[in-house]
Amino acid sequence: MYNAKKGGGTMEHDGSLGRMLRFCEWIMRFAYTNLLWLFFTLLGLGVFGIMPATAALFAVMRKWIQGRTTFTCSKRFGRNTRVNFFVQICSALYWRSSE
Repeated sequence: MYNAKKGGGTMEHDGSLGRMLRFCEWIMRFAYTNLLWLFFTLLGLGVFGIMPATAALFAVMRKWIQGRTTFTCSKRFGRNTRVNFFVQICSALYWRSSE
């Protein structure tokens, strides 16, 4: 249904159409975050970028699962990668050395 309250242009969907839209939105989010993960992994020279990019991916997904959708995904992903880069590299090296 079209919601015209407060001059809004929001669309509210109930039933099967609403479920389909939510499903497609999650598919789009997964595809976008996977592209971001690949980009930041390659930016970190492959081996050194895997752990920071994966931690950033989990941080973004955690925000979405908590219902916080008002952030810019690429900015949050990049900030998490930069802030946790050396921490994640050290934890990956520790993990590999303990095997």
